[in-house]
Amino acid sequence: MIRSTERIAAADVLRGFALLGILLVNMRYVSSPALYNESVKGGAFDRVLDAVVDVLFEASAYPLFAFLFGFGAMTMFRRISSRGKRPIPILLRRFFLLLGIGIAHAFGLWFGDILIPYALVGFIMLFFFAAPPRWWRTAAVAVFFLFHGLMALLLTLNV
Repeated sequence: MIRSTERIAAADVLRGFALLGILLVNMRYVSSPALYNESVKGGAFDRVLDAVVDVLFEASAYPLFAFLFGFGAMTMFRRISSRGKRPIPILLRRFFLLLGIGIAHAFGLWFGDILIPYALVGFIMLFFFAAPPRWWRTAAVAVFFLFHGLMALLLTLNV
């Protein structure tokens, strides 16, 4: 546990805004049969409101939350290292716990679970924590072009 004096207030505030945005995005699925019944589309106002929620909240809350996940993991890695402990076993245990909670959540509560992908990405991040920044940049660029190239190929093939 970290003391309140060690917390990064800006990250906590941003995390709160991201969680609020995710709540607003998911609220339409919880409160509407539209997810389960395609014939329930709503009127023009509903479509405009959906577009506003998509642009203002979904397009910003999810990436912000993902960024904060990586930022938090890196911050934990550095703080654990500075205390003379081995961070990899501690983070590995945390990511396995996150994976277990995600599996329980995905199969027991909600179809839109994000915890499983976060845990899996966390396992991959473990390889990069001690790597120099140029490795991070190289991997980010490679994954970006690999993903977009694969998507372009699939769209070209009409799969």
